[in-house]
Amino acid sequence: MRAQDMFLFAHYLWTAPISIALSMYFLWSKLGPVSLAGLVYLVLVVPLNSILIGSRMRKYQVRAWVCGKVCVRWCVLVCVCPGALMCVLVRGCAGVRADA
Repeated sequence: MRAQDMFLFAHYLWTAPISIALSMYFLWSKLGPVSLAGLVYLVLVVPLNSILIGSRMRKYQVRAWVCGKVCVRWCVLVCVCPGALMCVLVRGCAGVRADA
């Protein structure tokens, strides 16, 4: 998955500096030195955003992965051995567990 993401967003490595430079040129031509405030904001917020949001997204991805594994186990239990599922649901058999 990360390799796919890398290939999808690899073009940002060369297009982002070009778009920032063009934007700064046009802003400088219209606003003058005030446009540097936008550049300072961009330089400060982008790394902060990637650190804070990136760490939270990793936590949520891990949590979703774990929940997905549990769902797959339940689906296998339902599809492959419905008798074991009935045993778990009706009698609460100790020997058959969906999370094992």
